[in-house]
Amino acid sequence: MNPFSSDSRNDDLICISTGKIVSKDIADDLLTMEKQGISWMEQFASGCFLDSSRFEKPIQRRKVKNFADCAIKMAVTTITPGSHH
Repeated sequence: MNPFSSDSRNDDLICISTGKIVSKDIADDLLTMEKQGISWMEQFASGCFLDSSRFEKPIQRRKVKNFADCAIKMAVTTITPGSHH
């Protein structure tokens, strides 16, 4: 698949490094992340207004799916010179 082709009429999100269409859950996360980030920022700010010590506490880590989640994962092993397998 050519992700740059103008004759492609598909609205699916394509990972350029693989040329494959990403899954729906990854596309949803990527396409809604700006709005979701604003929501998380507003939650943090309102939490700080309610509790002034909240500002110094750790921020919860959010798991967001992205293009790396659809990448091909490979295990690479090295063989040191002089070893015989």
